[in-house]
Amino acid sequence: MNDSRPSVPEMPSGRLLHRVDLIITVCLIALCGWLYYLTTTFDEVPPLLGENVGPEFFPRLMLWFVGLLSLGMPFE
Repeated sequence: MNDSRPSVPEMPSGRLLHRVDLIITVCLIALCGWLYYLTTTFDEVPPLLGENVGPEFFPRLMLWFVGLLSLGMPFE
């Protein structure tokens, strides 16, 4: 009989990394690095408004989070 389900490409047995996901991971980490560099150009907060956390803290936190999560992508 004719099976109408779409075919899913299977990885060859024994391969630890998926090539496309590895390329995407490298691109994501490069993008995170470039955006992290851009956070170094943020203006300083005046002492009156400044607290313990500067304006670059949250973007850097998110970039680290995305970068670390993307490291696991080629292995799924």
